[in-house]
Amino acid sequence: MVRPARPSDSTSIALVQIQTWHSTYGTLLPETYLDSMQLEDYAAKWSDWLAHKEGLAVFVSEDHGRIVGFA
Repeated sequence: MVRPARPSDSTSIALVQIQTWHSTYGTLLPETYLDSMQLEDYAAKWSDWLAHKEGLAVFVSEDHGRIVGFA
């Protein structure tokens, strides 16, 4: 199911983002950079973006209630 993202989705979106970067850029970027990506930091950014950015359109893809992607 695809639906508009909510501020409460911020941690799940951040987790997908970090996991995606690790799998996509794992051989292209330094491991230290990827390891520095902190879930709490990214979740806070997503929470702020989703709560306060007028005109920002973000959608999530869910599989059995679990967010597995975003756009």
